Amino acid sequence: MVCNYIGRPEHMNWTQINTLQKEGHDIESHSMSHKHLSRLSDIKLQYEIGQSKVCLADHGIDSTIFGYPYSDGSNKQNVVNIVSKYYTLARDGGEPIQSLKSVDRYSLHASTQSGSNDSDKLKTFIDKVNRANSTAVASIKFHTFVNNTGNKDKISTSPQLFDQEMKYLHDNGFNVIRMKDLGLGTSNYTLFVKYMKIDNSNVSRIN
Repeated sequence: MVCNYIGRPEHMNWTQINTLQKEGHDIESHSMSHKHLSRLSDIKLQYEIGQSKVCLADHGIDSTIFGYPYSDGSNKQNVVNIVSKYYTLARDGGEPIQSLKSVDRYSLHASTQSGSNDSDKLKTFIDKVNRANSTAVASIKFHTFVNNTGNKDKISTSPQLFDQEMKYLHDNGFNVIRMKDLGLGTSNYTLFVKYMKIDNSNVSRIN
């Protein structure tokens, strides 16, 4: 969540966000104002990164993961240093496949939903998720949801497309987890899945 956007037109309000949290969704920090972090002073970085955690905490949400706006900043040590003060993990952009080994905990991969139309976006989505394997997860970002299926924004997602994508995952036996379900092993360079529900059986840890 971008805290300063909450409650604005076409953005969720706190009631909606708290409803999502109660339903089991993971609510995490995406800065205060969605600015390019690599361009900010350390004082402004403290506000964008640290205050966003406080903002969510003031509404009963314990954010442990940070998402870089514009996927910008994970290559700047001063940005990462401030992120590491407040968060356990941080999500970046790029390649959709995130290995569970040799991990940079403050630059986890995630690919934006993209394509020129719903058909192309679905095809790309299916290609990305099928590249996951026993040692890696496919991490997909959904940027903006729009009701207009003809919307030309290449990174927006319609409810109809989202339904198709979730149905594909369900019908093909994929397990969907939250980023919060990822934990760090004894080495900071190894991730594991803390919790997963498979065929109605709870699995507490998958290495």
